[in-house]
Amino acid sequence: MSSIPAFFHPISKSLFSFFLGLFLFFFPWQTAWVYHERFLGGVTWQYAIEQFYLVEIFLWGAVCCLFIYYVRRLFFLRSSIALRLTRDRIFFLSLLGFCIFVFSSLVWATDSRIAYNHAFHLLEGGLVFLCLFVGPISFSRVCALFSFGAVVPSILGIWQFFSQSTFSFSLLGLSKHPVIEAGTSVIVSSGGERLLRAYGSFPHPNIFGGYLVLVLMCMMCLYFFSRVRYQRYGILLGICFFTATLFLTFSRSAMLSFLCSIFLLCVLIFVFFRRNKKVFLRLCTLIVCVGIVLVGFVALYPSFVYNRIHGVGATEVRSLDERLSSFSDAKYLFSTAPIIGVGVGNYTAALTFVYPNLPAWAYQPVHNVFFLILVELGIVGFVGIACMSVLYILFLSFCGAKIHRVFLFILFLFPILPLLLFDHYLWSLFPGVMLLAVYVALFGRLSTHRTPVIHIV
Repeated sequence: MSSIPAFFHPISKSLFSFFLGLFLFFFPWQTAWVYHERFLGGVTWQYAIEQFYLVEIFLWGAVCCLFIYYVRRLFFLRSSIALRLTRDRIFFLSLLGFCIFVFSSLVWATDSRIAYNHAFHLLEGGLVFLCLFVGPISFSRVCALFSFGAVVPSILGIWQFFSQSTFSFSLLGLSKHPVIEAGTSVIVSSGGERLLRAYGSFPHPNIFGGYLVLVLMCMMCLYFFSRVRYQRYGILLGICFFTATLFLTFSRSAMLSFLCSIFLLCVLIFVFFRRNKKVFLRLCTLIVCVGIVLVGFVALYPSFVYNRIHGVGATEVRSLDERLSSFSDAKYLFSTAPIIGVGVGNYTAALTFVYPNLPAWAYQPVHNVFFLILVELGIVGFVGIACMSVLYILFLSFCGAKIHRVFLFILFLFPILPLLLFDHYLWSLFPGVMLLAVYVALFGRLSTHRTPVIHIV
């Protein structure tokens, strides 16, 4: 990595690294203050809960330090600032414009209070992106902090699966999930045996699985970047550990995403490092170790794996039927407001008007982020995000990324596609929005391979 921007004051730099480090490390814990809760039929309406997470304090601390840096930069460079449009300024203006549109949806949203809560979380996602992409913190440090933070939640997830029990602890944001209770995420064998899926410290195993995919990708980067042999051995052991935990979530989209990342890694090494024997040997070692872990667990739970993959059993069939029917609901909701949408975060709120007498747990967003954005923000919002994505790629080239590195970033988007195509939490829930922001920023940084110096003003 290149040196830290010269205008970042040492104190603000240290505080920035401190707060952002706390955010990354404690991110998996859902400790939150619930200041407004709504109910449907006497049951908590999950997508209408208004709460303030502990990690948001750490995030805003880092944001304040980043703001101090730009104030100092404006002070020292005020005479050399030119008012001209550049690719980086266009990108950040588009990001600002998107935030304005998102908050504007409060005007026409089905429920403006839900819209504000979700819009604020999307704003924080943008701030996470800025802190990671622009801030003076190295790629390897981010990966290390994010990976270390996953150790305790993974141990908890393994304990949950093998003990088949959970416990409630409000200070850590943990809820109890009885195996026999409806709504608890379980897998069922051909013989009807129910097994609790690993939740970790998250509200659902799928979110835990998506988090572990990002952790594993970070650790694989550290594994190939490390120049110390014994350090690589430790990282490899960690990869095996997190792979085992990922399997116990039984998240199909997360597992598919992880397998896509392994395949992508093989392709990239073949294209760029096929003549490097050391790198090729590390790849082979990684694949063998991960393969042993996965094959071992498949051998232990063949019936559960088969039912999960093929959708066999009443639980899996019901889950697939609900997901398919949700696409019809999404199509109808989109037709009601195709241009500007029903309002950010308001998919389930709009759904309550279509099906007014369903239990609270039945109101779920469509399991596809692209459809979800179309319904909530309409064609205008969807096109806005698409344009912003293109501008981001142009921005990477402006930050000094070579063409093959920009291509590398584009390729790194493919492993996350299963999470976007087959689930909704990367847009609908606070942990998911943060995960998406970290992912995009982190691998954007990897493509530039240095701290970008940008000119917002």
